[in-house]
Amino acid sequence: RSHDLEKLAFGDYVHDLLAEMIHTYGVGQGGVSLHSDVEEVYLGIDTAIPCGLIINELVSNALKHAFPDGKGGDVRVELRKTQDGKYVLNVCDNGIGLPSLYDYQQSKSLGLKLVADLTKQIDGNLVVENSQGTKFQITFGEIHYKERR
Repeated sequence: RSHDLEKLAFGDYVHDLLAEMIHTYGVGQGGVSLHSDVEEVYLGIDTAIPCGLIINELVSNALKHAFPDGKGGDVRVELRKTQDGKYVLNVCDNGIGLPSLYDYQQSKSLGLKLVADLTKQIDGNLVVENSQGTKFQITFGEIHYKERR
């Protein structure tokens, strides 16, 4: 729906992505709710695509693993622009959390390796908190690629 092929209204994009995930995973039937709180920001396509893939992977993981045995809960996606021009993306849930000694950097999970690689692609910093659910926080700046020939 964006009128500009170089910049994407990221809040609209996240809203559409989560709506599709609600449909695909049947969210709401098991008492799990998806929420988004994304500031009105426009991201370049080279930044928006990796961010969308990160959100898709982390929300999918939460929906598949954070709420076993029909347990309900919340999954939240947040994006804020900081005063220094960077962005902070949070994907968090109030589910069962990761195992206590879990190290995402040593994970054999293809999905979390993908998240780590995509975070590097946008020159981001990934922090994982594992209390009262799981929170993935990625701080990054806008990527500006030079024209390729």
